[in-house]
Amino acid sequence: RCTINTPTFRPLTSMAYAAEFGVRRSRVASDADPRIPADLDENHLEFERSYISVCVHIQERARNLILQVVELDSCVQLLEAVYGSVSQPSRQGRRMLVSVLEHVSAAANTRGPGREDLGVDILDQAYEIRQASSYESDARYVVASLVIDAFDRVCQFFRQLRHNPEHIDPCLWNNGDLVDRLVGYQASLEVAACYLSWAPPLDALSRVVRRLQSLRRVEQAFEAMCEVCDAEVFMVLPRLVWLLFLQSPSEHAALIATILPDDFTVGEDAEVKPDDKLEVFLQQFKLLSSQLTEYSCELQADVASDFSVEEWVLVGYAIRGGTDHAGHPSILDAALGEQLQNFMRALEEWSIKLQRWCPVAWNGCSEIMLRCLNSKKTTACLKHACIST
Repeated sequence: RCTINTPTFRPLTSMAYAAEFGVRRSRVASDADPRIPADLDENHLEFERSYISVCVHIQERARNLILQVVELDSCVQLLEAVYGSVSQPSRQGRRMLVSVLEHVSAAANTRGPGREDLGVDILDQAYEIRQASSYESDARYVVASLVIDAFDRVCQFFRQLRHNPEHIDPCLWNNGDLVDRLVGYQASLEVAACYLSWAPPLDALSRVVRRLQSLRRVEQAFEAMCEVCDAEVFMVLPRLVWLLFLQSPSEHAALIATILPDDFTVGEDAEVKPDDKLEVFLQQFKLLSSQLTEYSCELQADVASDFSVEEWVLVGYAIRGGTDHAGHPSILDAALGEQLQNFMRALEEWSIKLQRWCPVAWNGCSEIMLRCLNSKKTTACLKHACIST
């Protein structure tokens, strides 16, 4: 009867484990068949050598990818400084840089899609838009800036490694900062693809932004929300977007359809039209608007010059969440007041659906609107307009 003493535990590498315990196994089993433990130990050690060689090779490939990105990014910076960001040499340099970044994204991005598709065409289009427009509160400029800023954050990560590339973990998915920036860049590409690949949604978004900027100038409550990015503004924005759509469905349908595609149909002439359920909501709005116009004389004194009576009343309710606005319910009769409250409840249901049906799409849309509303130039223009009036 053979007794094996359990060795005292201490941290060992796998090769040291084989050297330590393989020999002991051979001593125990040597009386039965001395060839088996010897072959087993040799095979195990050979496996360890091969495994370590493969790991070293993978790490070298990962570091080579990082060095390629660093070198290509330096070249792109030089080309943009000499020829401009939209020149042909700069485009070619960015394409080479993005092609390498795609491999890095596929290996490192474990939280996002991680696909080898980083939208170089969208990036080039974003550079063209931002160079053509310097108006920071324009929706086109903001969409382009979302992509370019996210791309710059990815490149900035590798610029920090220019003189010390050994600081990055060869297992790229272990670099949390890199993964965060890649996820952010891919998210910006998905948002930009909705607006830069097809003109109608971007045109509709631009009209919404201009209308919201006008509202911010004359409505102090909305101005205060936008100024501090109050949490309530994220409840108010979808209500206002729906009101703008209800007033001009043909001008804003393309924007809503990008977020709620199941509530719209596309005709033979490529015109986006609301479905039956949304059409009922439209008819409810038209009926209420026609009845509110009967009180135009009583309400005209409180209405801003850029807004109709019915629009101003509904906007006030949307911003205040259905509470009384400037004493309007005291003027309206009971039946119309109840109809107004029913409409606001329906508006709230559609607003919640707009936010929750596709949160990624709505978050991207709302981010663009808030950036346009809170740009420095917009704030300066609004303050100047308020002082002038």
